[in-house]
Amino acid sequence: MALLWVWAGWNDGSPDPMIDNSVGEGKTNMAMDVYLVQALLCVIYSTRRFPRPRDVPLPVPGSGWDVKTFAFVMHFQNTAVRQKVPSGVISPVSPGMSYQTAIAKRYTIAHLIRAARLVRNMFDADDDLVTYLKEQFPALVTSFLTVRKGTTSTTTVPTSENFNSGGNSGMESGPAPI
Repeated sequence: MALLWVWAGWNDGSPDPMIDNSVGEGKTNMAMDVYLVQALLCVIYSTRRFPRPRDVPLPVPGSGWDVKTFAFVMHFQNTAVRQKVPSGVISPVSPGMSYQTAIAKRYTIAHLIRAARLVRNMFDADDDLVTYLKEQFPALVTSFLTVRKGTTSTTTVPTSENFNSGGNSGMESGPAPI
């Protein structure tokens, strides 16, 4: 199930979207985890900033793991994450891992979040990524009621708070600008 994740060392008021289980060929592929990956890919590749794979239409969020999603994940891992041998698998980060460490270790989910945030900041600096995802992909709203802190593996806090009032708009308390 997709959820909101507070990176180790971050402000609790500015969580990022996160998958709960691995996504990819032969992986768990929980519906909302795949949906979140597809939504992030759509945010990223809906602009000309990130060239798309040739002859492959964007995956449709909610369509489940398919060849389109696989093609876009492989393309993203090759071009943005710069993995020497893209796997087509996206794994959640380990508890206690900081955003900077996840980027350095080439976790695809961290790079997807960074790229999606970059795209959103290019078009609307007042609209944080979580708020945008909830507005554009309403099926994520229920998943985003669960917030997990990255400092422990067991802290899960169900909440009805929206996280879209006040707060920052993406980059301020988290990663350094790209």
